[in-house]
Order: sequence, then C-alpha cells, then structure tokens
Amino acid sequence: MEWLTEDEEPSMISINGLRQMMIDVNYLEYFAGDAIPEFSEATETFVPIHQLLDLTIKSDWPQYLSSYG
Repeated sequence: MEWLTEDEEPSMISINGLRQMMIDVNYLEYFAGDAIPEFSEATETFVPIHQLLDLTIKSDWPQYLSSYG
C-alpha cells in the first residue's frame, strides 16, 4: 500500500477498483475459512474490511457519522 502514499500527487481509486477489491476480499475470506476450518477467527478478520469497503462503495457516510460521529 505504500504506492498510495509515495506520490505527492493525490491518488484516486475508482468505484470499480473498490468493487474488485471486495471480490478479492471475499475470495480470501473463503480461502481462509476453507484452509483453516478450526480457526473461526480467520474469517472474522475480514469483517472490518468488508464494513469499510461497504461504507465506501455505498457512500453511506451520513448514516455512519450519525451512528459513530
């Protein structure tokens, strides 16, 4: 992720890039749950990532700020 902060110029990620990232996270979550079935925390690790991506993709900032702001 250093490539996001190396440039002095602002970087942008498209909505399609975020959606692809969500697909990749889903795949990793499935893989982690399959590879280590007795380790239930493996899939729970992805919950905050899913929440952040959902919040960003759906642009639900007003709801988030009213709940946690």
